[in-house]
Amino acid sequence: MPLLGSRPPYGPHGLAYQEAVFAALDRPGLDPATMMHAANAFLGYLVGQLHLELLRVPAGATAHVPPPEQLRYLARAVGDGRHPTLARLFTQGQQLDATEVFEAGLEIVLDGIAAKMG
Repeated sequence: MPLLGSRPPYGPHGLAYQEAVFAALDRPGLDPATMMHAANAFLGYLVGQLHLELLRVPAGATAHVPPPEQLRYLARAVGDGRHPTLARLFTQGQQLDATEVFEAGLEIVLDGIAAKMG
C-alpha cells in the first residue's frame, strides 16, 4: 500500500492494470473525460479504503475494535453536545465488518458511476 502513488504506473503491469480499468468503463459514445472521471472515482475509493484499513484495522483483524480506554474517551468527547451526529453514530451505530464496509461503499460508488454513464 505505501508504494501506491509513489512512482509512475507506466511499467508493463501498471499499463495492463490501467487498460483493464478503462476497458471496463469503455462504452460506445462515451467521451474520454467521463471515462477518466469514472476511473478516478473508482480508484480514489479503492486507494482511500485501503489506506483507511491500514489506519484502523490491525493486520489479521476483520474489524476495528477500539480498546476500552479509547471507547470511554470517545463517549465523553462526542457526548458534550458539540458533535450531535457523531454522538448518534457512536450510541446507535454498530461495529461493521471491514469487508461489509468496503463492499457497501463500493456499491455506492459503482452505482453512481453506472448512473452517470447511462
